[in-house]
Amino acid sequence: MILITTRKILTVMVGVLLISTSTQAQTVSFGSGLNQFNMDFVPIGSPGNLADSNSYGAVPYLYQMGTYEVSESMITKASALGSLGLGTNARGENKPATSISWNEAARFVNWLNTSTGGSPAYKFTTGGVNDNIALWTPADTLDYDASNPFRSLRANYVLPSANEWYKAAYYDPEKIGTNKYWDYPTRSDDPPTPTAGSMTTGEAVYSTYDIFGNPIFRPTGPADVNNAGGTSAFGVMGMGGNVWE
Repeated sequence: MILITTRKILTVMVGVLLISTSTQAQTVSFGSGLNQFNMDFVPIGSPGNLADSNSYGAVPYLYQMGTYEVSESMITKASALGSLGLGTNARGENKPATSISWNEAARFVNWLNTSTGGSPAYKFTTGGVNDNIALWTPADTLDYDASNPFRSLRANYVLPSANEWYKAAYYDPEKIGTNKYWDYPTRSDDPPTPTAGSMTTGEAVYSTYDIFGNPIFRPTGPADVNNAGGTSAFGVMGMGGNVWE
């Protein structure tokens, strides 16, 4: 569980972004048989929004973010079908997947694309599960994007950029006033109430301590991905708690 701090910028290891202009929430099925699983996505609207005072959050296009953190079950099933070599911490099928590096997360996202008939988002030239990606180049005619050579233009599913993640967490087009960013990703400028697991607005799964560093509240472990506190204004859960991302 992470201790909430105001407008934290995190590198997302388990969040998934769907490149889609749809303004309707979507559920997408992956895999087959006993290894089938669903992922829910919510639209992140207001394209062309301004960045906040930290210069983060401006995104000029529509996209969709995964509603929940990626679960252990999703990683296990995708790894089995795609021979990805990814492991989990075995806390429970619906617990968030942890101990996943960026490169491992990129391989998972590549499988989401290729298993549904699409093109991989990230270019790997070696097979090691934690090997680094290579950049797409102008020679990769259909994939190369000069403004973002890390991910393919053809990919449907990608790991969100800092701006994409930040907007989904803090931006709220309905917030009153000129500042459209909340201080916390629970639709509030006030710190969230700590919880061991809920779907209540204004709550998040994290530990709290007194001024001497003694725990006041400490959950015994992360909550299930669909029970990780209140959502952001766009409806994404667990962006300010539950596990490090």
